[in-house]
Amino acid sequence: MNRSSDEPRDPGNHVGALIHDCVRRAWYDYKRGSNIPGLSTAIKFWRGRLLHRQPILLMHEPSISWNGWTSTPDEVEIDDNGCALLVEKKFVDKAKKTVEQSHVKQVEFYALFLSKQQPPITVINAYVTYVVLTYPEVQVFPVVLRPMEIIQREFEQKKSMYEGAINGEIPPPRSVGASCLDCQHIQLCFSAPN
Repeated sequence: MNRSSDEPRDPGNHVGALIHDCVRRAWYDYKRGSNIPGLSTAIKFWRGRLLHRQPILLMHEPSISWNGWTSTPDEVEIDDNGCALLVEKKFVDKAKKTVEQSHVKQVEFYALFLSKQQPPITVINAYVTYVVLTYPEVQVFPVVLRPMEIIQREFEQKKSMYEGAINGEIPPPRSVGASCLDCQHIQLCFSAPN
């Protein structure tokens, strides 16, 4: 389950494609590529990638596969009973008032993938940690996981929608919401039908 942080992610489908409310966003990323909008964002991504290299727990960025998809949680620690601590690190420019829902979804999907391993791994404690880069502050938000059946149902619905659309030229239906504001495909998305 371990991989070096210098190694690229496994090729193929990664749960990061399904963490936003809108599966259409992932479809556009796949079809058109995910471009980094501007130099400042590119520097922010580069800086975050470098900082991600620092491990915190025993398992740093393990590659976990299930059902044809891959997940790469930042930090995992598993005890002798198969119970896990899961930490997702995010590097941001300013402090957060609350945890972003896409980050909660990411942690939930990671917990789902861990639960599908043999033997099953149960996430007991999960956190999203925001490291503020502009001044020294670390924010830790606990994530209360929903029941695994609900997480699995949502994952499988999004997976099915994404996989059903990926081979075609018609994007899945858009899901209009707050996440549209930080989507790099917003102009293209709203100029297309559907």
